[in-house]
Amino acid sequence: GITSEELNKAKSYLTGIHSIEMQEYSVRAHLYSLDELYGLGYDYHNKYLNMINSVSTDDIHEIIKKYLIPENAIISVIRSQIK
Repeated sequence: GITSEELNKAKSYLTGIHSIEMQEYSVRAHLYSLDELYGLGYDYHNKYLNMINSVSTDDIHEIIKKYLIPENAIISVIRSQIK
């Protein structure tokens, strides 16, 4: 699970990083063009912040229940031998 505090920290991090990245004109131009290319619209960055802030702990718990199924887990061990 996830606590409200953990979720709020994650939201603050994501929105803060996004705001810092958007200070550069070159980054903005790059993101706007990619958003258009992917069919999201040039103003997707405004929607992105709203989508991040609208996520709730209940949303996270539903995703965990749906995708993190212990019976379907696969454990892989990788060893490296350096000579």
